[in-house]
Amino acid sequence: MTVTAVRHLTPVPTAAAIDAPGPRLTITVQISVTGTAPAEVARVLRDIQALAEQVSDATVILTPVPSSTVEAEPPVGLWIDPASRVVLRDGRSVRLTRREFDLLLFLCEHPRQVFSRDHLLSHVWGYGWVGGSRTVDVHVRRLRVKLGGPVVRTVHGVGYRLDEGLEVRIGQLPE
Repeated sequence: MTVTAVRHLTPVPTAAAIDAPGPRLTITVQISVTGTAPAEVARVLRDIQALAEQVSDATVILTPVPSSTVEAEPPVGLWIDPASRVVLRDGRSVRLTRREFDLLLFLCEHPRQVFSRDHLLSHVWGYGWVGGSRTVDVHVRRLRVKLGGPVVRTVHGVGYRLDEGLEVRIGQLPE
């Protein structure tokens, strides 16, 4: 779960807020809850409420906001930030090794192209690589497991390519 936006807004009067004594503070927090347990979301909201009450000495009322009113970018299937070496899959962070990241980035930079194991070894691992060509198979399998699906397709008898149906964005992640 990631908190994607926090903004201070003008209070919106609700029945509970009107009846509450003392100053009012409205904080809008957008939380991406894809794959997150409801208990974890509730814990985060309780922590935010407790912190706001400590800081402002105001009554804090949590009011859900329909997602249609939140100005957020929809999660892209796969988002790669080469500068920070961060990968997001459907809005969640995925930890990759150096070689897994390099292999994924190379394939994403060359969509709809099929590469042999030897080609991938020379361009991703480098010409000095002394291991076997099957290491590519191992890294592709690990990428499939970590990214949850067939992100990399096998072209039998030829090599590997990026899945055509995958929406990919390469660039700096939004703040």
